[in-house]
Amino acid sequence: MATLSGCGGSDENKSAVEKRVAQVPHVATGSSQDNIIKPAIILPQPGIYQSALLTHGHTQKLINNIDSLAIVYPLSEHQLRWDVLADDGNFATWWVGRAELLAGSDKPSRLNLTRISRKNDAGNFVMIKGDNGAEFQASPYQMQSNTPGKVLFKSWPVINVDGVATRYAAFDFSSTGISVYNNWSGHVAIMPLQSTMIRTHTWEMKSGLATDMLGDIDVTNNGGKLTVSMPLLSAGCTIVGEGDLDTSELLSKLTFTGFEKCKFTIDNDAGWSQTDYKNTAGLARVKNTAIAYVAEFKDGKSIENLVIGFPELNGVIFKLVNK
Repeated sequence: MATLSGCGGSDENKSAVEKRVAQVPHVATGSSQDNIIKPAIILPQPGIYQSALLTHGHTQKLINNIDSLAIVYPLSEHQLRWDVLADDGNFATWWVGRAELLAGSDKPSRLNLTRISRKNDAGNFVMIKGDNGAEFQASPYQMQSNTPGKVLFKSWPVINVDGVATRYAAFDFSSTGISVYNNWSGHVAIMPLQSTMIRTHTWEMKSGLATDMLGDIDVTNNGGKLTVSMPLLSAGCTIVGEGDLDTSELLSKLTFTGFEKCKFTIDNDAGWSQTDYKNTAGLARVKNTAIAYVAEFKDGKSIENLVIGFPELNGVIFKLVNK
């Protein structure tokens, strides 16, 4: 049985989130320019990362009970993209990053960082809370910040779960506002997750109701040829991703088709998560095909996870847990 992860907020996740935060993930070094946005602004290498939000303070601590994940995508044509999501069960937030590179150069023409937040009881209305403490208000649902001169990723002093001072590598998202989570500094620590071989497997969902956003996902690995079938039940269609297993990278590229048969609708009474609403809105924008990256990994409890991220759809990520 597979479940869509991203609800967060449960006590059983408390220690697991803390312990999966590593000290310094791999970053681009030497002559490699793929992940260097500009001097002193460096991204982690492409891959899937466990993440955790950090508190205020000179030496920060990890914030418990927030389900969080980061994806850094491989370099595409003239662009670097990354997505980070966090969900405490009440408030879901996505940070969507994009660095546009000049043609024939490794120098960026623009760095863009966007925060998208949704409150759990907002229905199909997307809500945000500004740093001035204002009430939640509908639309516009995005807070956007262009920060070309700001250090985005560096090492920070942190008190770990054993009460020992150490240093964790972390994103700095403070420029997009920090009031979405109590006592949050705007920093998100990350650790690389070790991917496993993508296997032929059916990731079963709980109910399979016609009003569900997503049905059972079938993944096939036929000698390195990958096929991922995703039934979008509420849209009345199935999209199919095909590509090759990339054994040299942590993420494998897929091209999804079948969107022309989808009729995307929003059902406020279907018990959807804010991730369901966000993903539906993103997929509804696709006209013909969409590029995605897939990875399978085991978390800190040795539970298999499947992640499918769509880098061009601004935070559309599916994370399934095999339970």
